[in-house]
Amino acid sequence: MKKKVLLSVFMALIMMLSILPMSAFAAEETSPAIDTDTKTITIKSADDLAWLSTYTGTIEGLPSTFQGWTVAIVNDIDLNNMVWTPIPDFHGTMRGVPAEGSTNNYVTITGLNVDVTGSAGLCAGGGGAKFENLMIRDSNITTTAPYAGAFIGNGFTSSFENCHTFNTSVHGDRFVGGIVGFAYGSFTNCTVMANDGDTVISARLDATVFNDSGDNVGGIVGQVGEGGFTISGCVVDGVKLEGSRQVGGITGLAMYGNKISGCTVSNTEISATATLDLPLGSLSRTAAVGGIVGQIQPNTNPDTPVTICGNTVGPNTTISRTNGSTRYCGWVLGDAVRGDNYSLSDNTYIGTTTIPEVGA
Repeated sequence: MKKKVLLSVFMALIMMLSILPMSAFAAEETSPAIDTDTKTITIKSADDLAWLSTYTGTIEGLPSTFQGWTVAIVNDIDLNNMVWTPIPDFHGTMRGVPAEGSTNNYVTITGLNVDVTGSAGLCAGGGGAKFENLMIRDSNITTTAPYAGAFIGNGFTSSFENCHTFNTSVHGDRFVGGIVGFAYGSFTNCTVMANDGDTVISARLDATVFNDSGDNVGGIVGQVGEGGFTISGCVVDGVKLEGSRQVGGITGLAMYGNKISGCTVSNTEISATATLDLPLGSLSRTAAVGGIVGQIQPNTNPDTPVTICGNTVGPNTTISRTNGSTRYCGWVLGDAVRGDNYSLSDNTYIGTTTIPEVGA
């Protein structure tokens, strides 16, 4: 009799479990810790991090863009070069939280392997996002499309503080940067460094005068949009920067109103491969390459200059155009010959080759 009762109870439990949605178990097994009170998602493992790229907004109060939420990465994470699907559209805050007593003020993500046909990076795109206290190392980001960066391809209105890469290559069609491909945002104390001799940040090298491919390549950001944004205290060291046009040690293209200050570029090869010296205009296809900025946007408003001050270029930094021309090739700024409004001050070049400050 007891056996029959126990069997009946067991069968009833099986039936009850069978009618529960499988998603209840999936979320419990695979999702990271989610605190709806503080709007915080705590990431402790590679599986937790991967969950972010597959989340579709199924949890009440947690949007698929993570807007208004903080993703707190509390452990160093090794992705072991797994094929990574970029987080599609990130609008939250992603923050590294180092363990108490850690000698680093950041958390590390290792082995990020991205090979896609759209915007590429840990995140594909986003708006209003913040990235803080994170390093991506020993990784490779590749796309055949525009917008590529280690953290996010198209950052739009995103900002970055204490973000770093190490031995991490990034390649895309255009808008390519060590941290982000494109952003209307500020950068504070970010670094892009390598010691492996093989780290390349590049756009297409076979672009022609008839298209925009291959432009906007920067050690930190491919292009920084117009506004009062700052790039300060950033370092690029030991990498190779290549593109057809608009290639700079810190940014390939700086729009009006921005300020680049206190940055250092050293032990870095910076080159532009477009070969024609065309008359510069709003649709120029001529290569412009600079130790800090490749090119600044035409601007006639004296109240919104591009300010480049207190930066250092060198040692062991080469700045060149493959056709051998020194036009639009400068140790600070490649192109400022179109009546652009800009200000250069207190920049330092530590090098042995003769190259002008501005590549007029």
